[in-house]
Amino acid sequence: MPDELQPPSSPPAQSQPAPQQVFYSLTPEPEPAPVPLYKKRHFGMIIGALAVAMIVGGFVIALAVNIIRSNQQAKAVVAEKKSAVADMVNNGIPQSDAARTAGFADGCTGLTGSAFADCLSIIALDTGTIETCASLSGEEQAKCADGANLAKAIKDGKYVLCAEVADETLRAGCEAMVAEQARADNDCAGHGVPVAECILSASTSAVLSGDIKACDAIPAEERGGCLDGFFSIDTDKDGLSDGEELTKYLTDPKKADTDGDGYTDGAEVASGHDPLKK
Repeated sequence: MPDELQPPSSPPAQSQPAPQQVFYSLTPEPEPAPVPLYKKRHFGMIIGALAVAMIVGGFVIALAVNIIRSNQQAKAVVAEKKSAVADMVNNGIPQSDAARTAGFADGCTGLTGSAFADCLSIIALDTGTIETCASLSGEEQAKCADGANLAKAIKDGKYVLCAEVADETLRAGCEAMVAEQARADNDCAGHGVPVAECILSASTSAVLSGDIKACDAIPAEERGGCLDGFFSIDTDKDGLSDGEELTKYLTDPKKADTDGDGYTDGAEVASGHDPLKK
């Protein structure tokens, strides 16, 4: 048979892989081990929060303890002062005096009218504590507050605090006293005293002291005012100014007859005599 008439040959059969045997375990697979707590993501945040909470808690506890302790100490002080006032009153000391001695505003309790107001006002003036005046009202409270503010300004040596004194006379006195402190300390700025007023006070003080050399400590631009003060007054009324007696005639500006010969210094100078020789 011719080749072209022969049936096509079948492709060779491919061999199939042998089926794999599957084995099934009768026991479950073990679960993975749990992650340790310290390795967990939020562990550090939790520890930090706990630490902050402990610190804050400790602070709150310490603050509470201090408050309690302070309250206990305050109560003890009040009880001690109350007892002291009672003892003084039992010994015949007037209640207002006893309260003032103890510096205890509550010691005024029981007094009435002006006696009560005066008791509190004196303690406020002694201590410079305006809260002492809280039990008063109206004009009485204003006077009490002025005394407390005056005392505080002088105690602290602060000129600006004098502005809290409502009464003009008291305020002027307050400013004068603080200026005196500033002059004594040679520290106008530290006490808040205006320079012009501080220098004026220094000039006045120098004249009152009778020592013309005190003017040397005053700044040159203001020294003339100090010297003018000496040449404008005649303390001993002998016809010579203090400045003349101190710088020209060397007589005593506080003694009308320096040499004691019965003639005033001014009369001797006017007549051509030496006021230092009898």
